[in-house]
Order: sequence, then C-alpha cells, then structure tokens
Amino acid sequence: MKALALIASILLLASTAGAQVPAPPAVNDAEFKCMVGSAKAEGKFAVTKAKCISKCFQLAWKGAGPSSDCMPPYGGSTAKCIFDSTYFLKGAENKFELAMKKYCVIASYADCPECYEGGDCATAISDRVQERENILDAFVPGVFCETTGALPEEVKCQYQTEKALTKYYALSLNCYSKCFTEARGNGSPMEDCLPPIANSRWFGCLTSVRAKAEAAIHKYCHDTSTPAAAPECGPDPYPDGPEWVGLMASAVESVLPKDYCASPSGAFLD
Repeated sequence: MKALALIASILLLASTAGAQVPAPPAVNDAEFKCMVGSAKAEGKFAVTKAKCISKCFQLAWKGAGPSSDCMPPYGGSTAKCIFDSTYFLKGAENKFELAMKKYCVIASYADCPECYEGGDCATAISDRVQERENILDAFVPGVFCETTGALPEEVKCQYQTEKALTKYYALSLNCYSKCFTEARGNGSPMEDCLPPIANSRWFGCLTSVRAKAEAAIHKYCHDTSTPAAAPECGPDPYPDGPEWVGLMASAVESVLPKDYCASPSGAFLD
C-alpha cells in the first residue's frame, strides 16, 4: 500500500529531525516530572485524537457526514474535536499542550529540561505537538482506506485497527516511562530503557502490549473463523497486526529519545 510507504517516510523524518545539542547537566526531579508528564500527555493525546477521527468515520459510513472531514487536515466537527482551543471545548491538541505546560512550565515545581530546545519549553511544546500530529496523521489514510462502500465487517476492522494502534502507542509509552522511572530510582542504566530496550522487565511490558494490539487487529481484520474482513484498498492487501503495530512501534521509538533526552547521570542520549 502506498500509505505504508508514506508512514515509513514520515517516521524516518521524525527520527532524524532536530540538531543534536551539547550534553545537558543531570536532570533534576522537576525536569524528570516534566518528561514523564509529557509522555503521559502524549499517549492520552493519541487515544483522544483517534476517538475524534473514528467518530467522524462512523458518521460518514452512515451517510451522516463527508469522509473528507475525517482525513488530514480535517474539517467540520472533527477539526473542532482536535483543534478547538476555546475554554469549555478544548480540542485534543490543546489538551496535549496544556498538559505539557502544566508539568514543564506552570506548576510550582515545574522546570524545563535543558535538552528540550535548550530549556525553552514554550518552543519545545509547540514543536512536539506538531511532530506528534504529523506522525499520527500519517496513519489515517492507510488505516481508513475504504471510506465508501465498506461492508460492516470492513468498517469494524478499520475502526478497531485505529483503536488498537493508538492504544498501543499510549501503553508502550507507559512501559518506557515506568522503565525510566525505575532506572532513576535504583540507579540502573537509563540507556537500557531506550529502544531496543535492554531492561528485561519492561521489555516484557512492551511485548505484552504489542501482542494484545496485534491480536486485536487480527481478530477484526484477518481471523477467518469469525466475520472479520480486511478492507480492499488497492493492489496490496491490508496489513496484518504485526505490520501495523511494527509501524506504530517505530513511531514511538522515533520520538522517545526526544522525550527522555538525558540520563540521571547527565549523559546525553542520542
């Protein structure tokens, strides 16, 4: 599928973007809270944004709205769900920004890590939101590749694939964050928590959430013993669970060293 090539190219850009900076000083407790809080907000953002998009497609499949509103750059109520910045109707993107500001700028204990744009969290937060937007957006046309004429089973496959992938995004970030938190607490190497993760305990955490995501996609899209059906989106077959989750794992791995960019000892992690 052409969509998979697009996703891969965007992930490559995300993994290589940004110039390296000199090694920062050791991260203090407030800076580490900023890192953990930012990663938590990032995972929640992925799930929340996916709900905005999935709701749009559910309406489109029922003939209650245009499917074009469900695709980047989005339109109608979907755009409002993602981007709205009014006080009472905060969009998914704005909630993501506000959460990072809370942990890194606003809270009484807040402190921006030096490896976040040289300690400039105002710039770092804006850049991070946009980068994560671009990565998640790259998946949408590939996951929701049959927007008209889809059978009920194909509709369910696409919806559940999006749900499984973004849930995996959030849960895998949580596994990494717990690994970094444990390493900071007991003095074990922070580098062991970076992909490919060498910490056996949290490698097991990643393996578990990955297996669940792959199984969910298989159940709704490729399991021949149930009414599952993958959409017919082009000359290439709809990817299976390991293919989809492998791409999302690459997405997480591309941003993780930027989330946790310094070890407790102060060594910069490339």
